[in-house]
Amino acid sequence: MTEEEKRAQWFAVQVLAGQENKVLDNLTKRIKTEEMSDFVYEIIVPTERVSEVKRGKKSETVRKLMPGYVLV
Repeated sequence: MTEEEKRAQWFAVQVLAGQENKVLDNLTKRIKTEEMSDFVYEIIVPTERVSEVKRGKKSETVRKLMPGYVLV
């Protein structure tokens, strides 16, 4: 880990609910085209896997922990 990565900060970006993955893709493309990878190290949409039982069947779904936010 470089010294710059040690000093990195997380920012919560508020986006339209349901558009988190689209924003993630657009930010990733923009970082590559603008050559900003030295400044932005990681972008995530916080999610968790949840097991549910419906009608006797167990299913696993992915749920957003913070709907309407992307962490940069």
